[in-house]
Amino acid sequence: MSMNSEDIYRAMLNVSNEGIVLVDMKGIFLDVNNAFCLMLGYKYEELIDMITVDFIHSDYKSLFFGTFVPQIKETGSVKMNSLMVRKDGKNLPIEINGIRFVHKGHPALMAIVRDLRELKRVKESLYASEERYRFLSDNVADGVLLIRDGRVIFANKACNRMFCHGKTVDARGMSLKNFFHKRIGNRIIKDIEANLNGRQSGRTIQGCFKGDDGREIWMEFRYKIVSWKGSRANIFTVRDITEAKQKEITIENEKRFLAAENVKLKSIMKERYRFGDIIGWSSVMQEVYDLILRASTTDAPVAIYGESGTGKELVSRTIHLMSSRKDKTFVPVNCGAIPEALFESAFFGHKKGAFTGAITDKEGYFDLAHNGTLFLDEVGELHHDHQVKFLRAIEGGGYSAVGDNLLKKPNLRIISATNKDPHQMITEGVMREDFFFRIHVIPIFLPPLRNRREDISLLVEHFCRIYTGEPGSKIIPGNVMNKLCAYEWPGNVRELENVVQRFITLGRLDLSSRRAVVAMKEDQFLIDSEYRNDGLFEMVEIFEKQYIAKSLEKFNWHKGKTSAYLCIPPKTLYRKIKKYELANP
Repeated sequence: MSMNSEDIYRAMLNVSNEGIVLVDMKGIFLDVNNAFCLMLGYKYEELIDMITVDFIHSDYKSLFFGTFVPQIKETGSVKMNSLMVRKDGKNLPIEINGIRFVHKGHPALMAIVRDLRELKRVKESLYASEERYRFLSDNVADGVLLIRDGRVIFANKACNRMFCHGKTVDARGMSLKNFFHKRIGNRIIKDIEANLNGRQSGRTIQGCFKGDDGREIWMEFRYKIVSWKGSRANIFTVRDITEAKQKEITIENEKRFLAAENVKLKSIMKERYRFGDIIGWSSVMQEVYDLILRASTTDAPVAIYGESGTGKELVSRTIHLMSSRKDKTFVPVNCGAIPEALFESAFFGHKKGAFTGAITDKEGYFDLAHNGTLFLDEVGELHHDHQVKFLRAIEGGGYSAVGDNLLKKPNLRIISATNKDPHQMITEGVMREDFFFRIHVIPIFLPPLRNRREDISLLVEHFCRIYTGEPGSKIIPGNVMNKLCAYEWPGNVRELENVVQRFITLGRLDLSSRRAVVAMKEDQFLIDSEYRNDGLFEMVEIFEKQYIAKSLEKFNWHKGKTSAYLCIPPKTLYRKIKKYELANP
């Protein structure tokens, strides 16, 4: 079906999304398209023959008559913004592009009318987004920097402040070097420039530089690749990480220092023979050294166990001197030497007149050890009632001096020691279980000297230097040293020191009036019944063979120690081993 010219004209008119109107010179609508009808909310029939000015908002009528109409008459075309009123009474912002022409032999005006509502909404949305973005970017602590083609597109206030650009300086368009100038080094700038050409986002760059005041400042740059106005750009966030970096560096330095000290200390402990005033390089003493180190780093109560003479007080003093309380008082107390009636006065002190004989105020052990260390030797000697009072004092209840109502709170470290088995004391009812658990937090067991014989020569050397200033090799003959190493030392280190001092003074070996060789029990040398009727000479030989065999086994066939133990020359021992055909199993 063919279309006539009127149909073609109407189709062209209605195909436009913009409003199209045709008015005569009096402003009467001659024709309108569908888009314009939709804009105003009227039907086509309602608009035809109506006057244009009736739809113009009252605030814009003067502009219509004063500008629009004269300009059309003068130039033949016009472009302006105006405001129309829809059928529903709502305002419609529009843009008019008009041109004068002849319609059916009469002057007329054709205008394209554009609805500006959507454009206005978009502009308002963009403006609000930009305001929000600028508000956020200017009020965050981190710097925000947008770079394209090696130049600054945007820098927020924080970023400008970091790199000393004042409020009056416009950083846009600056090159990286000019923006950063002397604040960061060339290496960091090169890293940033290299990342500008990279293909991956999310990398981090850290760098350090000197501030104007000489202070060391650390910056962290994180960047992301973005599209800015149709081309590639990079957005950076810049953060001052000086405080965090300094903490990190301090922690790393401390870790390296502690690691080096640990290695050094372990090396000393392994290669040397003493720890403070404690002597010994045996494996059991190395374990004791390790526990002393651990105990010295805390304020937790320490319980030291060991036989008499093993050096319990020496260990407690070493822990104190290596702890944070080393500059405060170390107060040793022999619990076994305190009469029960004087317990409270001894530990808590008393006021003048508190009892007969209290002629002055007196501080107790708790007062003397305040901020320091209280060493309780022979702690198992404390009476049950005294253990309760002791617990109350150190577990928050505090204490008061005898004859005084003032409550005191002790601040001290408790180290206790005993030569008894604490579990046995609990079983026997000598020690309260709650008291035991309060003082038994870090246990240290000191080995008896007979279980670390390899330390005896070191201890002898040490005591010789104390009493003579000379090395032990010049004072103690080899055969005497062998006897010292073979002896059981029931009095431990204290007895050894006494024996060495006596030998230096008197020139003879006197092992505390004991025999140098501790006789084995008779039931260790039971002789088979088949030999019971033999003569004395045969019985002596049988006993001698068994005695030598047991002694060799005791010292793992160390012939030097065995000969010293048996008080016979080494040659005699070798001869008897051969005679009795003894062999190391």
